[in-house]
Amino acid sequence: MLYIMASPIGNLEDFTLRAIRVLNEVDLIFCEDTRVTKKLLSHYKITKPLFRYVDDDSKINFYSDKLNSNDIALITDAGTPLLSDPGYKLINIARQNNIEVTSIPGSSALMTAISLSGRQMNNFIFEGFFPKKSKDQLILSSMLRYRTKDTFLFESPKRIKSTLNFLKNKLLKRDVIVFHELTKLNEEVIEFNLSDLLLYDFISLGEYIILISGTNDKYSKIDKNFPIYIKEEIGYLLNNGLSLKNAAKIIADIFDLPRKEIYNIWIDKN
Repeated sequence: MLYIMASPIGNLEDFTLRAIRVLNEVDLIFCEDTRVTKKLLSHYKITKPLFRYVDDDSKINFYSDKLNSNDIALITDAGTPLLSDPGYKLINIARQNNIEVTSIPGSSALMTAISLSGRQMNNFIFEGFFPKKSKDQLILSSMLRYRTKDTFLFESPKRIKSTLNFLKNKLLKRDVIVFHELTKLNEEVIEFNLSDLLLYDFISLGEYIILISGTNDKYSKIDKNFPIYIKEEIGYLLNNGLSLKNAAKIIADIFDLPRKEIYNIWIDKN
């Protein structure tokens, strides 16, 4: 059996009785960082062999051998595996070997942020960690400019300030909520408009989640001003270093239009 197990995201007491029982029963544990998992096991007086797990094809045989001869728990440093954390390849290996896989639910930073947001969350988008490459940042910011759904992002403490500044420059005025150190003693939920970013200071410690509200502007394909929006966005991407080919693809994806139609709107810009 392979157990996909959620771990506490900050407070070690946020661990289920079932998870504690299973960890006592399994033969070994695959974890993201053995040092972090040792602290959790020590808190609950559990001693088990630990192996660091990464989604690495070169270790498929090793993982297969372990799965075929042991009951295993997969646990990450914090939160639920596979949610911006490793584990999907291990599940595929288990299923290919006809090994049963089950989930031990528990803490999730994303779900915790949703419950604290105070917003109606029937429909939202989760983008994982904010991209590091400038091209990917441009693509995402372009989508956010027109996206009507709320979007959640993870961000590291070292990059939180630069990311929020980037979003301010690209989105101008947009309501956001920043969640910091969820479930810990210094937990913060800060709601503000990006235009007021300078009023807030974000320390380079602890994990962050950013909730970006969707735009209230509705961009209809039948709106007479729609071609203007398209031209402005292509111009924005071109001015930020993307090729016309890439810009057209991005805009086509955003508005669910054929790329040829985007080209035609741009060509007709004069």
